[in-house]
Amino acid sequence: RSFAETFCPHRCRGFYSFMRASRWAVLPAASAAASLRFRGSLGAALAPLEKMLSPAEDMASQAVVQFHAAQGAVPRGRQIFNVLLVILLMVLFAAAYKRLKGEPQLGCVTPRTKQRTNEGLYNGDEDRQPYFAHSLFGCFDNIGVCAVSFVCPGIRWADTLRMAGFMTFWMAIVLMALVELGTLFGLLGLIIFVVLGVFFRQQMRVAFGMNAGGLTLLTDCLSYTFCPCCTVAQEAQQYEDAWNAEHPVAKNVVAMQKTVGPEYDGASTNGY
Repeated sequence: RSFAETFCPHRCRGFYSFMRASRWAVLPAASAAASLRFRGSLGAALAPLEKMLSPAEDMASQAVVQFHAAQGAVPRGRQIFNVLLVILLMVLFAAAYKRLKGEPQLGCVTPRTKQRTNEGLYNGDEDRQPYFAHSLFGCFDNIGVCAVSFVCPGIRWADTLRMAGFMTFWMAIVLMALVELGTLFGLLGLIIFVVLGVFFRQQMRVAFGMNAGGLTLLTDCLSYTFCPCCTVAQEAQQYEDAWNAEHPVAKNVVAMQKTVGPEYDGASTNGY
């Protein structure tokens, strides 16, 4: 609809209200004639503006159509190349990250920091089970963890899994590579990532004695779907604190290292 067809009725209603408020005695025929004259004059005045804007509207519509056509026209080979390039870069950054972070160490903080960290980890009481030491949006509690979680969430997630003793660092990187390959098939990559994230997050809940199953499955699913980086950062800070405070969860990983042998990938906690 044109601008005049949309704008005129509102002006006409205002015109009628003004006449009623002033108690003018106007015949219905005169009101109808005034309305027609008002519509005609305003329409004639806006006609040049409508004519000027019409080409711009057509150009905008054509640009939108061309944009969507270009999105769907990316060759399949180019898509595969882009995904493989992302996986290669992820592996290179993962190797550099693992080398910089070093090997696992328990309690590499001051006694005061260790005490404060323990207070955050042991946050349950008689009426409530423990929960995560940092909130979902407490990303800036640890700037290093926050930076890696938002720039390379897959690498930080893999490091958290090795700190938890669930699998080796490189095995988790392989899972992230599969997630990246899944993006070639629409939402498959996102689905795989959410399923993996929720599964291991539930294992973390069990390890720290938190609520698991039931409604937490839904909340964890929503967290990984809509706030994946914040969720990865929250889990990372939980295990960084556990290693710094020598929590029993971290000690169990150390015991597992000694049992399995030097082939176990281990974990580390230098603040990354």
